[in-house]
Amino acid sequence: MNWSRVRAIIKKDIQAVVYAKLVMIPMIVMPLVLCIAVPAFVTIQSLFMILPLMASSIVTANSIVGEKERKTLETLLYTPVTNREFLVAKLLNSFIPAVLIGCAGFAGFFLVLNLIYFLHRNMLIIHSWIWMPAILLLSPSVSLIGLSLTLMVSLKAKSYA
Repeated sequence: MNWSRVRAIIKKDIQAVVYAKLVMIPMIVMPLVLCIAVPAFVTIQSLFMILPLMASSIVTANSIVGEKERKTLETLLYTPVTNREFLVAKLLNSFIPAVLIGCAGFAGFFLVLNLIYFLHRNMLIIHSWIWMPAILLLSPSVSLIGLSLTLMVSLKAKSYA
């Protein structure tokens, strides 16, 4: 496997994600809502686990179906990239942002919930470090589940609509 080809595809896909407003807006707004605004009113401790699933689904759908709609998939398939390199690049392109968003969402959730609870009760609500292995293990696994399902669907889809 040629990792320079994989990195080139990932770099191209990340640029496409950054410039796509329909992809970036949900990936910015939803973590703010689910991990900062909602914990201020409701303490649902597993709410931040939706973030990696959502992020991987959005990026994967844009990665494959967006390529088909922009008519750049054919050009990419004419390059000397193997099928394995293509799929690994698409998987990593979706997996890495999803895990980063999940961890950042957990950090925001952790800080906001503890700050609110500390101001009201003078103690921390989440003081156990048992959440760290949970987020480091569950976030990638939830992301991979969503990623694999979305990848299978988006390989067959012709457009977003």
